[in-house]
Amino acid sequence: MKLLLISVTLVLSTSLAFAAGSKEIPTKTSAKDSGVVAYNEGVKLMRQKNFSGAKLKFEKALNINSHLAEAHNNLAYCLRRMGPNNFKSSLEHYNEAIELKPQMAEAYMYRGILYWQMKDLEHAKADLKKLQALRSPLAKELQEVFEKGKEEDDEFYGLASEL
Repeated sequence: MKLLLISVTLVLSTSLAFAAGSKEIPTKTSAKDSGVVAYNEGVKLMRQKNFSGAKLKFEKALNINSHLAEAHNNLAYCLRRMGPNNFKSSLEHYNEAIELKPQMAEAYMYRGILYWQMKDLEHAKADLKKLQALRSPLAKELQEVFEKGKEEDDEFYGLASEL
């Protein structure tokens, strides 16, 4: 019974965190060595829409551990939100996040928006189809961006997955 209660609590807390936006990665004693501390600092800054500050933290996390798909995804998001001059670099980091975690729906969602912003509708629609194949609720969100012609400025759709 105790295990069931713990499991339900974990599922509920994870769902609430996802709905609220980016999640921090739980830290452990070796967190400094894995880039998680810098990553979590970046998440906090990103939630405050301090994209340039968050960018620096995600870059620091990736310098420590280049295999953090979530850091690539969030770095790409920050770069994209910082403007068109950063789109090429943003695309590279979305692609890296997807290469590291092919099932990361958030990366397809935001890469789809990036392609749409770059007027590359063929690739944007391919990311929408991938989200549909993943049965992700983010497919609806990406479709709405296409239909409305804009991204909701104040919404985050779980920019990071737990490790």
